Amino acid sequence: MRMARRSGGTGTFLYRLFGRPLEMLKSSFAMMWRTPIRTALTIAVIAVSLAVPVTLYLLYSNATSVTDGLHEDSRISLYLKRTVTEDRGRALAESMKKREGIKSARYISSDEALVEFSKTTGFTEPIVYLAENPLPAVVEIIPDETVSHSAEKAKALLQELLKNQLVEQGKIDVDWIKKLNALADMLRTLTFGLGVMLVLGFILTVANSVRIDLTDRRDEIVVEKLLGATDRFIYEPFMYASFWYGLLGGLAAWWVNEVFMVCFDSSVQELAKQYTPDGFDLTFLPVSAAGLMILFSIALSMIAARTALGYVSRSVEPE
Repeated sequence: MRMARRSGGTGTFLYRLFGRPLEMLKSSFAMMWRTPIRTALTIAVIAVSLAVPVTLYLLYSNATSVTDGLHEDSRISLYLKRTVTEDRGRALAESMKKREGIKSARYISSDEALVEFSKTTGFTEPIVYLAENPLPAVVEIIPDETVSHSAEKAKALLQELLKNQLVEQGKIDVDWIKKLNALADMLRTLTFGLGVMLVLGFILTVANSVRIDLTDRRDEIVVEKLLGATDRFIYEPFMYASFWYGLLGGLAAWWVNEVFMVCFDSSVQELAKQYTPDGFDLTFLPVSAAGLMILFSIALSMIAARTALGYVSRSVEPE
């Protein structure tokens, strides 16, 4: 007798733990597709609401990795006075390496500068007839990340270096640094602002879908309440339906994101070739991040549904 009770108690516990949720998942899934067009539109809105900000963030992340590489290529050129000997120029380059804000420094003699100029421009024959090398020796400096990412800091570093008595003049192109930083800031702000608006649209869409489902079943719910059904029993299918909205919407958002990234891939490759000769491999959404996005979609959908149920349930009371 005791064994039978224990067996019955265990069975009831397992049913509540696994059986009941599985039944609710099946019934809520079937309930959703009684109105296929509305359900499909809801899932589509969720997919776009998640996919657009995630895609923008991926593009921002990829652009940041490209610009980081370009920042590393930013250089300060210090042109030395004609009277500076090679030994003093090399010693100056070594001392520059120890300064704060400098990643590396390299001395380029006037002869080496002439060879590099010939290779870059292709002017080889006319240079042979020059009586004297017109190019000065140069100390080429690569700033570290704290300086190369800021046009103001790069300018300040150049002004400090120009105070050295061996330096005739210096040059650094900071306009493109400002443009890159402005573009990255704009893309980050756009991603955040658009993401907030689309997530709000996501919440309102799910809440409205649940509200319409609840309103459509109003008479049925009133009868269930008259028969003594609890709110938890009545509204449980709608919560499970919101789970399906979040899951299917998250999966669809992953797919839409992949489509977007494939479409952008060729354009990004062409743009990257203008700045990096080796091109650039676009980074897609990792599986782990996609899983987090789906979980976020499910959680947000259920929160939206719970909020809508709490508000609408007051109007579905027996008179």
